[in-house]
Amino acid sequence: MIFWKISSGKPPFQSVQDQVLLFLEVSLEKRETPIDGTPPRYTELYQNCWGPIPEKRPDIEYIVNYLSSILIDFQIGINIHATSKSSHNLMHDLIVVHFFFTKQKKMCNGLNNYLIF
Repeated sequence: MIFWKISSGKPPFQSVQDQVLLFLEVSLEKRETPIDGTPPRYTELYQNCWGPIPEKRPDIEYIVNYLSSILIDFQIGINIHATSKSSHNLMHDLIVVHFFFTKQKKMCNGLNNYLIF
């Protein structure tokens, strides 16, 4: 839901006040609708993350690599409306998320070198 929140600028299911109803809706696989103007590849990524079977959801390495490819496409102007202000805002947020996940991955890899099992 974090990726949807980045593209929408608001919390998911903001209109649902009843927490029990929200739990039921999410349990029944109700999801937020993609925001108009969101790059299709980004929408595809976060919808894959919402998959009902946890084992089939993308792992963090896949997400980082996929975000990298979206950023590269943005930088060379492929598949993204570069003139759209919302796309620029989204790309800025994606760069921040990508930076965070890349740093986390490097930290985890570094820790693995020192851990004894």
